[in-house]
Amino acid sequence: MKKLFAIIALLSLVLAGCQDRSTQAAADSQDNESLSYTIFSEDLELFVEFPTLIVGESTTFITHFTKLGDYKPLQEGELTLSLTGPSTQSIVVEGPVRPGIFEPTIIPGTPGIFNLSFTIETETLIVEFIIEDLEVFADDEAAVAYAAECADHDQGGGGISFLKEQAWKIDFETQPVEASNFQEIIKTTGKILPAQGDEYIITARHGGIVVFRKYNIFSGNKVRKGESLFNLSASGLVDDNIKEQYLQTLAKYEKSKANYTRNKSLVKDQLITESEFLESKYEFEIDSNAYQVILKNYLEGGAEIRSPETGFIQRVYVSEGEFVEQGQPLASISLNQNLIIEADVPQQYFHKLGFITSANIETPYDNKIYDIDKLNGRLISYGRNTDPSGLYTPIYFQIKNPGKLIPGSFIEVFLKAKPVRDAIVIPRTAIIEEFGNYYVYIQTGGETYEKSEVTIANDDGIHVMIREGLHEDDRVVTKGAYRIKLASMSSDLPSHGHVH
Repeated sequence: MKKLFAIIALLSLVLAGCQDRSTQAAADSQDNESLSYTIFSEDLELFVEFPTLIVGESTTFITHFTKLGDYKPLQEGELTLSLTGPSTQSIVVEGPVRPGIFEPTIIPGTPGIFNLSFTIETETLIVEFIIEDLEVFADDEAAVAYAAECADHDQGGGGISFLKEQAWKIDFETQPVEASNFQEIIKTTGKILPAQGDEYIITARHGGIVVFRKYNIFSGNKVRKGESLFNLSASGLVDDNIKEQYLQTLAKYEKSKANYTRNKSLVKDQLITESEFLESKYEFEIDSNAYQVILKNYLEGGAEIRSPETGFIQRVYVSEGEFVEQGQPLASISLNQNLIIEADVPQQYFHKLGFITSANIETPYDNKIYDIDKLNGRLISYGRNTDPSGLYTPIYFQIKNPGKLIPGSFIEVFLKAKPVRDAIVIPRTAIIEEFGNYYVYIQTGGETYEKSEVTIANDDGIHVMIREGLHEDDRVVTKGAYRIKLASMSSDLPSHGHVH
């Protein structure tokens, strides 16, 4: 088989004695004749079920491989099963009988203690899983005697059954619990604002009646730099008439231009003085500039108002046909590239303002959580005084707009303050709430789960810090936890150790 590359992982599970076979790693046996084991590599989960190994009896290993990246079944691969000890036996299976499920069969020939290895090979990886100290019994009588001895030491079993075939069909995921760094969270509310320099206010340069140049001048519509938006018509107005201003400026410009042109000839013939010529030149330049300014914004019947930059119409302040005066706002244009997050810090947290470094935000219109560090976010400043109510003081962050954040919208804000080291942290999606209490589902075997109550110490909107109820190396359901909850309430699910 041609390989793109190979990743070789060796994983061993040491299982010696009856008690070890009822541990989490071994995934409790459900009866005296069936064994099951669950082992994880970086890329795959192996879950295998098989009966007690007895010399001369055919044993089929129901072997499940799950890709941990998307928690879907492994669709292809070559599986080598080896039984190594007093003697060695191997068998190669070319592919799964069903997606994710391989069924190699071996007939043990020698009793004793063996290592059982599963080597799965695909075009992109090679992973070997090893179960150590597995006993092959000489006959049924020896196997039954050993099973009875183990039953006396059984530490319990059961749990919630949720089959691999069920998990593969939904958005499902499990993750190991690890100690990691977290930050103290201050949960509050805030608002998204346009950044300074990212918003332009278009104002009327003179009085007139507003005429829309486009039919779609509404908030949210995109405009291009230089695009005509409004016309200020002075038709019928006596005062501040732009057309009258244009005609007066044009007449003055043409007069000073003619005078300047004439004086250029006269000064050459020394018929006028140099100072008279320079004065006419100065008047012409002033009138020319005034004419160019009014010409740039003048259309027949009024003055044209254009967009100063490419961006989005944030707000329209006027209606068509409305009379406006000079300096009155017409519309605001937002570049929508940078935004300001304004959060309200409650009074009881004022002493922690200096420790706040970042934040997560949650938008109400899509319930999505954004980590501002991933949006090039940075802390700008925080207030040194309270708002008029005396209950809050503001803190400001600047971020790059990913394109989905709307200026003016209210948001939930998770302010990040002092670091907390070696905390038990899991994704927020792992939490199930029931009547004010919080639970997670711990994977105790390949297809068995246990409900565990947890105490949440903090929540940043994406992850939660657990104070009680979880330990390192527990493995929790982080996607699909609600489906496990439904499975726990169903009496129709098959028991563990089922036949696939």
